[in-house]
Amino acid sequence: MTLSLKKLKKSVVSELQYNFTAREKEQVFFILLEHFTALSKITYLTNSGQEISIDQNESILHGVTLLNEGIPIQHITEKAYFRDLELQVNKHVLIPRPETEELVSLVLGHISPNQRVLDLGTGSGCIGLSLKSKLPNLEVHGIDVSQDALDVAQLNAKNLGLEMNFTKLSMTENLSGLGEFQVLVSNPPYIGKHEAPKLESNVYRNEPHIALFSITEDPLYFYKALKKSALEILKPGGFIFLELHEDYANKTAELFKSEKFEDVEIFNDLQGKLRFLKAKRI
Repeated sequence: MTLSLKKLKKSVVSELQYNFTAREKEQVFFILLEHFTALSKITYLTNSGQEISIDQNESILHGVTLLNEGIPIQHITEKAYFRDLELQVNKHVLIPRPETEELVSLVLGHISPNQRVLDLGTGSGCIGLSLKSKLPNLEVHGIDVSQDALDVAQLNAKNLGLEMNFTKLSMTENLSGLGEFQVLVSNPPYIGKHEAPKLESNVYRNEPHIALFSITEDPLYFYKALKKSALEILKPGGFIFLELHEDYANKTAELFKSEKFEDVEIFNDLQGKLRFLKAKRI
């Protein structure tokens, strides 16, 4: 049995249960509608009596079932939007967050168009590709310990027609083989394992733990590795930009103030939380 778009919307909105506001339920309906039928919100508004196929109906309602089970909508559509980019995402990469968009804005405010940039822990490639899209003359490199993540990043670069170099490396390894850079940027895993119970269940169940959690009990583990890398491959006068855990922001800043860095600054995100660090290599 097929439903008109109007009746289908009513069914979707009534069946959605997973912590959605009324407005979010409507947004979810239009995302699922476009994904499974290629019909836009404008089509709905101008012809809500239109019917779609049984298969399309079932696909949309199955999407609702998955959402009620806590599956992120980005994993259902395999798409996420970051600044003005449409990115492919899956279970192997973090879903890009608004805070990381702010990190990119911070970087763009301090770099020059022809520099070499290294994105450490690139994941979907969202940071590096966003920088490249705004400053096409940048030479952008990305590393990640996960080949599955790199496969996603490479696909995104291809789909967007952007040139970015990818290498399978951990940010804890010796990176001197990559050469020197004027800019390093990273959103490293910074959630302590003891904080796992505080995470939203759908994040814990569906996003890669390797990209979420520090691998030791030391919350600064990856920041210490990033500082070491910066001492090895960041040119004097170059900048490192980091996304931070708000609880350890000041300790991270102290780490960089202790040796061969200057102009170490912490910036708040739009929620007023201590979220980003900028430091200049002496």
